[in-house]
Amino acid sequence: MPYGDQGPASLFIRGHVGLFVSQKDTDSIVPRWQERIAPGQSLVFSHPVRSIWTSTASTQTGDIALGVSTGVICMREHPNDWDRHLFLTGSDVFAVEFLPTESSVLLCGSRDGAMRLFDMRVRQTDVGQSNLVVRHKSSITHIRHLNEVTTVVHGPQKCALYDLRFPHPGSPSKAFAEPTNPVMTYEQVHDQQGYMLMLGFDVCKERQLMVVASEDQRVRLFSMVTGNVLESVLGKDPFSHPSKVLRFCDEEQGGGVESIMAANGPALEHFKI
Repeated sequence: MPYGDQGPASLFIRGHVGLFVSQKDTDSIVPRWQERIAPGQSLVFSHPVRSIWTSTASTQTGDIALGVSTGVICMREHPNDWDRHLFLTGSDVFAVEFLPTESSVLLCGSRDGAMRLFDMRVRQTDVGQSNLVVRHKSSITHIRHLNEVTTVVHGPQKCALYDLRFPHPGSPSKAFAEPTNPVMTYEQVHDQQGYMLMLGFDVCKERQLMVVASEDQRVRLFSMVTGNVLESVLGKDPFSHPSKVLRFCDEEQGGGVESIMAANGPALEHFKI
């Protein structure tokens, strides 16, 4: 789907309501085919936004979260308007994910390697009000929940599994400046990574798999149990460009994940696994 020269920063679908496109280097989000907003109309933020890096929507409420250059912009739809609030992080936010058991609470991962927790029901007025959950020792570009308590956090220099029941120690403490202890570190994933941001990554919790793009233009499949690289059709040949988007697909709507969609330059390719 073409979208100008720059292309979209991210895409997400809110059930049957419509499709939103957020674009980098802009201060608005453009809704398309939305029921209560005319096509092409922009929702203008009250805060300056240099870049929109990522976006997600709650599957339970339809609330929207945007990772931007200064923090997270959360939007909640009302009958005649949108309620918007900026949660400050002091760092670019590359990953946002709502908790699976609490629709108003989200995690965000940022350039400074911190994963923070925000509650949309509680307004924030100072960057110090955020709850630091994980200090990752790498910029965070992806967050994926496996269940209510375990989360995979991925970045260019580290990929690890964390237990949210054991958040990062608070300040002041000796451990506050140190990286959070993970349940498991995926060393082979890290060995294949470089320093490029926003390369493709996804998790299939049903089959305990990770798919990871790297700077060498290859896409590899990993076991989440052992952390080892698995043989797959994805790894046979390098892509024409480092893949920016990877997604496991459930083609049968509940029949089980059997394929991966991968961006290869301007093309979107489909692989059976």
